[in-house]
Amino acid sequence: LKGYFEDIYLVLKEMHRVVRPKGQIVFIIGDVRYGGIRIPISDVLIDIANNVGFEFKEKITARLRGNSPQQMRRYGKEPLEENILIWRKR
Repeated sequence: LKGYFEDIYLVLKEMHRVVRPKGQIVFIIGDVRYGGIRIPISDVLIDIANNVGFEFKEKITARLRGNSPQQMRRYGKEPLEENILIWRKR
């Protein structure tokens, strides 16, 4: 997980560098379950993007989806959100 969020940070930092002032970026991202624990990827991404210089505008839940079959067998079925996240460059 640490490597994933480090990579996302680098992607957002580069996007901030190349996006014009007042430009927007949009991510479609789903929350996940890791070792039975729900990881709110969308919420973490919002914080990371805000820290690199974007201003969070909107979170739209695109759909609820099931977790992976391996996770369902072990921890049961719990729907996870897939979200559309929108920011504007400050």
